[in-house]
Amino acid sequence: MPINWLLEFVKWRVVLKNLELPENKASVSFASGVISEFLIPGIPSNFIGRIFFYEKEERLKLSAWIQVANLAQFLITLTFGLISMLYLNLSLSSNSIFFISCFAFLIVVFLVLRKFKIINLPKGIELLAFKKSDLKPIILLLLLSLLRFLIFSLQFGLILHSFSLAFDFQLFTFIWISYLFISFSPSMFLGNLVIRESVTVSVFQLGNYPVFPVLYAAFFIWLVNNFLPVCLAWCYISFFKKFE
Repeated sequence: MPINWLLEFVKWRVVLKNLELPENKASVSFASGVISEFLIPGIPSNFIGRIFFYEKEERLKLSAWIQVANLAQFLITLTFGLISMLYLNLSLSSNSIFFISCFAFLIVVFLVLRKFKIINLPKGIELLAFKKSDLKPIILLLLLSLLRFLIFSLQFGLILHSFSLAFDFQLFTFIWISYLFISFSPSMFLGNLVIRESVTVSVFQLGNYPVFPVLYAAFFIWLVNNFLPVCLAWCYISFFKKFE
C-alpha cells in the first residue's frame, strides 16, 4: 500500500512540476485529494481536494491535468482488461462495440478538423490545449500508472493466493477484468464499497472461483487501498492545520 500511494504522489508532483507550481503544499493537497475522492461520489473527485490549496487562476489547469493523470490510470486498466477478455474469449456485446467505435471515430474527426483549423476551441479552453512539451510528463504519468496498476494486481493476487487460489496468469486476467468493470461502475459514497465487492464476485464467478475468498479479498483490498489511506490522510491534515 505505501508503494501504491507513493507512486500516486509522484504522479501529483509530475503535474505540479509541469505546471511550474510550488511543491511546498504538495503533501497536504495530495492528502486532501485522497479524502475528497473517498467521500464525494461521481467522477474521480480527487481534484476537488487538491486544487483548494492553490490560487484560483491555477485551478482550471490543475483540474485538467489531474484528470489527465486519472485518465492515464484508466487507460492502463482498460488495456489490461480488454487483453484479458480476449485471452479468456469473453466478447463485448455488439452495442458496446458500436458505441466504443463511434466514440473513437468522433475523437479522430475532431482532431483532424482542429488540425486543419476548421474548428477552434474557445479561448479559455485553448489555453489548456496540450503542447509538445507536455508529451514527456504524459508518458511519465502513463508509466507511473502502469507500475501502480501492477502493484494493485499483485496485491489482489497475493491475497487471493492466501485463500489457496492458484497463483497463475488466469487469476490475474480475472483481476484485470474486475478492475475494468469497477472502473465503469457508478461511484458511490465511501469509495465504491459494496459495488466493488459485488462486481468483483460477479466477474470471478465467470471463472467458477469460490465466492467467499473473492469477497473477503475484495473487502480487504478496500480496507488497505481506500479506508486506511483516508484515515492516514485525515490525521496528516489535522496535524498540518494544528501547526500551520
